[in-house]
Amino acid sequence: MKAVITGSGFESAEWGEVAAEHSVTPVLGEPSSRILEIKSGQDSFFWLRRHGEQGELAPHRINYRANIQALAELGVTQIISVNSVGGISAGFDAGVLAIPDQIIDLTWGRESSFYDGDYLPLKHIDFTNPYNQQLSEALKQSSGELGLSFASPATFACTQGPRLETAAEIKALASLGADIVGMTAMPEAALARELDITYAAICPVINAAAGLTEGLLDEAEMRAQAAVMIDSVQKLIQKSLLNLAAQ
Repeated sequence: MKAVITGSGFESAEWGEVAAEHSVTPVLGEPSSRILEIKSGQDSFFWLRRHGEQGELAPHRINYRANIQALAELGVTQIISVNSVGGISAGFDAGVLAIPDQIIDLTWGRESSFYDGDYLPLKHIDFTNPYNQQLSEALKQSSGELGLSFASPATFACTQGPRLETAAEIKALASLGADIVGMTAMPEAALARELDITYAAICPVINAAAGLTEGLLDEAEMRAQAAVMIDSVQKLIQKSLLNLAAQ
């Protein structure tokens, strides 16, 4: 079973027929939102809104463990994540869909593992390649078939939030090799890996990162850009799900 987790600006996405609604209460707490089962052709997928149904949850207050555990309990084996990001490198301009292959994790204080020695015994997972290559390739192939502009490979720098970054921080991230910056890649990707759930991401670039434009960053403008990209993201996900089902 497949699942889609959406982020900021994508809470109002309309996927079509809702086949069922699932309220799951895992041991580790409530997930961010109700989990809706969406009918997609002859198949279906689960949809979870990472920031809550109204976008009310700050990135550092999301119960990532509950979200991933809830999906696992529903039998999910593949997750397509949607993370709105700022662009750092050339080619990652607003309006582009980035498909990342690497992560730099700069978050702190988040419950970041099931294997923490408390909930489950300590275990070290391999995380050399945080995104599943096969699933990422399916996203790229579908993007090409739809004629959508995408950029890949990409390194995702994940910051704590909810504030945006300083210009100096973006310069530092650029020197580390980051192409895009956002706040929700981690620990979500690692938690999926811990439960053997295949995981890949679509990252709509909704703004240039701090210090890369003449003016200051405007949240209303970023949300407006996300709204413009909802249709493309939905088409890409639905096309990818159809392609995956045909494999």
